Amino acid sequence: MANWKGRGAILAALVAAWGYAWRGELPLGGDLVSSWLIPVDAWLKSHAQYPTVFIFISGLIAAFIFYVLVDWFYRLRRLIARKNLVALRTPGTALRMECMKVATQNELDTWWKKAEDWNNEVIAAIAKIDIPDSLRFATLGYPGFVRPHQVSFINNSHQQCYGIHDCREQLLDRFCDQYSAKYG
Repeated sequence: MANWKGRGAILAALVAAWGYAWRGELPLGGDLVSSWLIPVDAWLKSHAQYPTVFIFISGLIAAFIFYVLVDWFYRLRRLIARKNLVALRTPGTALRMECMKVATQNELDTWWKKAEDWNNEVIAAIAKIDIPDSLRFATLGYPGFVRPHQVSFINNSHQQCYGIHDCREQLLDRFCDQYSAKYG
C-alpha cells in the first residue's frame, strides 16, 4: 500500500486542476486564483501557438528540475553521513589499541564506558544512512571472529570486551565498504 503521508497537497492540487479543466473555474480557489490565472491564460494565448502543450511541457520541465534538486539533496546528505561514519573508524582503532594497554579492572571499566560511547556514536551515524543496519550493528548478533592480537588480558571480562569491540570495528569496516559500493 502506498504511503500517502505528505502527499495530500499534491492530491488536492490535482483535484483543483481537474476541477478547473472541467468547470472552467477553480473549485476552492475563488476569485483570487481565477483573477491570477486569467492574465496568464491571456498571455499564453497571445504568445504560444499551443498553450496546453506549452503548460504541459513546462510542468514536465519543472518536475524534472524538482526531481534533480531533491535527488542532489539526498545524495549530498548521504555523502556527509558516510564521511562522518568513516571518520569514526580512527577513534575506534585508537580505543582498541588503548584496550591492549589496560592493566587494572578500573581502567577496563573506564575504557568500556568510552567504547560504549563510541558504539552509540557509530549506531547514530549508521542510522542516518540505513536504519536496519544500525539496529543490526546495535545488537551485533553473531559478531564474527577476533583478529589476531598480542594482548595480555587481565581477566575474562577484559578478553570479552576487547573481542566485542574488535568485532564492532570489523562490522563497521564492512558497512563502510558496503555503503561505498552501493552509493559510490
